[in-house]
Amino acid sequence: MDHAPMSTTADAPDVLRQLMQGEWIDPDGGSPVGVPVPAVAIERSLRGLEAELVASLGLGRRLAVVSDATTRAVLGERVERALEALGTVLPVVLAGQPHADADTAANLRRACATADALIAVGSGTINDLCKHAAATDGKPYAVFATAPSMNGYTSVNAAITVDGHKQSLAAAAPAGVYID
Repeated sequence: MDHAPMSTTADAPDVLRQLMQGEWIDPDGGSPVGVPVPAVAIERSLRGLEAELVASLGLGRRLAVVSDATTRAVLGERVERALEALGTVLPVVLAGQPHADADTAANLRRACATADALIAVGSGTINDLCKHAAATDGKPYAVFATAPSMNGYTSVNAAITVDGHKQSLAAAAPAGVYID
């Protein structure tokens, strides 16, 4: 899929658009550089735009919206309601304070087995679990960010604890990153 960015803040540098279109020129090598994320929206508020943003990605009609109790209350319920216009929403609320570990990732994969795509609503733990599950199952995913301090929304690896040791595991690049 070739998607242009849906939106960026008015004062964001043109570099983001250039990167997303594979047109930014590397100052060290002179070659064009791109990123594997086809859509980014950074706005003061994305309220009312959630379904339009996700629909533009063509992720399918069965969407697993993944959150924990806190991120669901902050943003997840809003995203779930909005995405109902696109098809079937499968709310997946991880219990307690979830950890990005192999057991939780396996449970998440089972909970999302019938979904066409995953929609993460959260930050580090939720995002890492979703992008790892998406990569493992060959599904796309998008993320509605809840913490501006987290720097891994677009990373193509996930920090997952396996047998007591944190590892950097393969992960899917998000089809969309939405921040408000």
